[in-house]
Amino acid sequence: MDDLASRGAAPAARPHTRLELFTAFLKMGLLGFGGVMPWARRVLVEERRWLSEREFAELLGMCQILPGPNVVNLSVILGARWQGPLGALVALTGILFVPVIAVLLSTLFEGFAWTGTAVMGVALAATGNFIALKRET
Repeated sequence: MDDLASRGAAPAARPHTRLELFTAFLKMGLLGFGGVMPWARRVLVEERRWLSEREFAELLGMCQILPGPNVVNLSVILGARWQGPLGALVALTGILFVPVIAVLLSTLFEGFAWTGTAVMGVALAATGNFIALKRET
């Protein structure tokens, strides 16, 4: 952080509790169906102010060279930075909670006729979220 302050980046706040960390990443996983990165930036930089624009860009660049999904890598890195190893697990659980539940439910109910309609509804809701997010920026 001292290095960031010397380069002109504003010092960022950090989550005070693991619950706060979990709910932030849960929100990203819930709202970012099919594309979490815009929501991650919005929550971490604009809403919570836990990261500056520069910090977010630098972390994203690092996450892109690591194997795995960028936002999952970001959740583990930030969780570990702010709350240690347990924080990494908490952030990872938060970001993956909704998608894992959705996959489990779709597998459980795949034989029912309404499953395809429900998936289409989620896809349409995700499209609406994406359009709304683009209009605000």
